[in-house]
Amino acid sequence: FQLYRGKKIALVAPNGKGKSTLLKVFAGVNAPTRGYAKLGNNTQLGYFSQHSTEILRPTASVISEMRRLSDPKCTEEQLMGVLGLFLLGEGYFERPVAALSGGEKSRLVLASLFLGRANFLILDEPTNHLDLESREGLVAALKDYEGTILMVAHDRYLMSEVAEEIWVLGPQGIVQHHEGFDEY
Repeated sequence: FQLYRGKKIALVAPNGKGKSTLLKVFAGVNAPTRGYAKLGNNTQLGYFSQHSTEILRPTASVISEMRRLSDPKCTEEQLMGVLGLFLLGEGYFERPVAALSGGEKSRLVLASLFLGRANFLILDEPTNHLDLESREGLVAALKDYEGTILMVAHDRYLMSEVAEEIWVLGPQGIVQHHEGFDEY
C-alpha cells in the first residue's frame, strides 16, 4: 500500500496483531522482516510511541526539554505558545520533568512534535494518559494539522474526528475503509 501526502489514517486491529510493530517499521525503529518501507522525498517524520515519554530527561526543566526536542529555529515565544496550547503554561516552564504526571509528560512530547516541523506524524496511542481537556486539545490540533498522519488508537472519538480513512490490519493484509470511521 501507499500512504499519500496529507492523508489522515487510523490503523486498527485487535491487540497483539502488529499495529505498533508496523508503525515502528515506518518510523525506522524496526527493520521489516519482508518487503520494504520507504519514505518519500522531503518527508520529515515525527514519531510518538506508547513509550515516548522515556526520551525525556527527568532532571531537565519543561522549557529546556521543549527546546531540545523542537526545531532549533523555534523562538522562545513559539516554544511557550505551543506549551500553553498543550496546557503546560508558564507555571510549568521551570518545573522538572520528573515532577510531571504521565499525561503531562505525554503532552510535552506531543507539543515538541508540533514544533519539530514534521510533515508526517506517526502516533501510537496518543491519547493514552491524557485527561479530557488535553484529549480535546490534541484532537483539535490534529484536525488542523496539514501533514500526513498514520495513527494507532483505540479512542473512537479521536478516530471519528481525525481519521479520513480507517485501515484494518488482518491476516490477509490491510483492508481500507476510504469513508472514515462511520463506514468502518
